Amino acid sequence: MYLREITIEHVKLIRRLELSCALADGAPRMWTMLIGENGTGKTSILQAIAMAAAGSLQVNSLADAVVGNLRDRRTEDTMKVQAVFAMPPPPPGASRMSPGLIRSDGEIRIESVVTLAPNESTIRSQSKYVAGGTPVKNGENPIDTARAQNLPLWFV
Repeated sequence: MYLREITIEHVKLIRRLELSCALADGAPRMWTMLIGENGTGKTSILQAIAMAAAGSLQVNSLADAVVGNLRDRRTEDTMKVQAVFAMPPPPPGASRMSPGLIRSDGEIRIESVVTLAPNESTIRSQSKYVAGGTPVKNGENPIDTARAQNLPLWFV
């Protein structure tokens, strides 16, 4: 699973950051390097990516030790991390399990949204399949299901 893009709002000292992890032709970038001085938000970006990939069943145990320090205290706005992950088509002859998704021969995109409201200590997270920017209605939370079933070829 590849990170295609992430938008981070009100996480620690990051007010708003949009980061694309795709090449100019739209293909996923295999490597993205974060470089900066201490205190510029590199770790916060990595924590946001980890929360988005964790799924709703694991995000609170993942962030339990730092949940009180995640939200930007300079504002009363809700912390929000929105990430789009993509799974490329499987190699010839290989199969890929995509819980709740019937057609999976092309690239699959999964949108994950993580929020933490002011005065709350529980992070909320949800994920869904999207096609062309439109949610695919199937009732599944694909990241949670993939984690629960330990499916191959999923980066979770």
